Formats: sequence, C-alpha cells, structure tokens
Amino acid sequence: MKMAYQHYIDKNQNCIFVRHLGEVGTHEFEKQMTELSSLPDFEEGLHLLRDISLTKMPPGHDLTRVKNDILPGMKPIIEALGPRRMVAWVVGNPDDFKVIHQLATIYRLNLNVAERKPFRDIKKAREWLGIPEDYEIKYPDAE
Repeated sequence: MKMAYQHYIDKNQNCIFVRHLGEVGTHEFEKQMTELSSLPDFEEGLHLLRDISLTKMPPGHDLTRVKNDILPGMKPIIEALGPRRMVAWVVGNPDDFKVIHQLATIYRLNLNVAERKPFRDIKKAREWLGIPEDYEIKYPDAE
C-alpha cells in the first residue's frame, strides 16, 4: 500500500517537513518515522513540521491509544531522531488538535522532544519553528 504522505528535509532550515494527504492509515505515523530515520538526508536533531491539516487522524487515534499503544513501540525511532527537537503539528480539526495538545502536555518533560505543539495555522507553526515566511517547502510533487 502506498503511503499517503510526502516529506522534505532541509538542513539549512533545521527542519523535516511532512505532509499527510488522503486517508491516514492506522500505523502510518510509525511507518513514516521509520522510513524517515533511514533516509540519506536524515540527520539527528532536526525539528519536525507535520502537516495533517488536509486529512485527519485515523479512527481510534485518541490520547489513550497514542500513549499506550503507539508511543512505546516508537521509542527507538523517537530516540534516533535526536534530543531537544521541536515538533509542530498542523491539524485541520478540533479533535486532532485536542489529541496533540493533550499529548504535548503529558510529554512536556520528555527530553527526546524539546517541545510538541499543535497549530491550526501553518504560518504560526512555521514562525514557531523559525521558518521564514517566504520559504517554500519543496515536497516531491512540487519539483
């Protein structure tokens, strides 16, 4: 099955950009993170901007499932991404915002991620990560 996401790594911006399209599969986030950590351009410690505003989290991706079922299995991947990163989630609906906000609150003292934060506006997420307003994210389909 083809994954419904695109990613772009820009070391000059110290950021990995991920955009999810279409329907998000139940284990897509884990698969995407595993793939990401094995890319030749990948480097530990880059910030992450994850845009799911064009889709929504799969059914059942509530705080309990994320906390109990997903994050424990992703621990080696999260550690491989490096410590003290900022992770911005751009979401398109209140339910996803709630889950990411709760997750960010619960794991605010986790040293593997400096800070996670949900946004409803990609401009605000980019500003928070220090990405210039005029910067163009070059996802594969835009090349």
